[in-house]
Amino acid sequence: PNDTRQVTQYAVYFATGPAGSGRSQVSSNSWGGFVEYGTNHLDFPPELPESSLAEVVVYTQSSLVEQTTPVTIPLVDTISTVSNVAFVDTEQDLDMLGGFVTWDYPAEYAQVTEYMVYL
Repeated sequence: PNDTRQVTQYAVYFATGPAGSGRSQVSSNSWGGFVEYGTNHLDFPPELPESSLAEVVVYTQSSLVEQTTPVTIPLVDTISTVSNVAFVDTEQDLDMLGGFVTWDYPAEYAQVTEYMVYL
């Protein structure tokens, strides 16, 4: 919300629909799916069955009430891996690297927003 003075925490759920229908509390630790105000992430356990869950919904909470309309994002479970990674070293000096890295795009890249390269 624009005015966050009364926000004390966020409640995070998985849901079957964008309005929070069929919601299920995200529980990654002993305190459930609640995140203190000022925190902007929640890790959830690996190997969580996907079932029919389609959305992540986040509600703000105050000491009195939970927000009635959540913010929602689609839950996308996609892996995109590049292939044929190559590095061509064009640096002439020993013990120095310089050049370029190339790769082939993944077959599924609709959800890819950036590539991170580490040497």
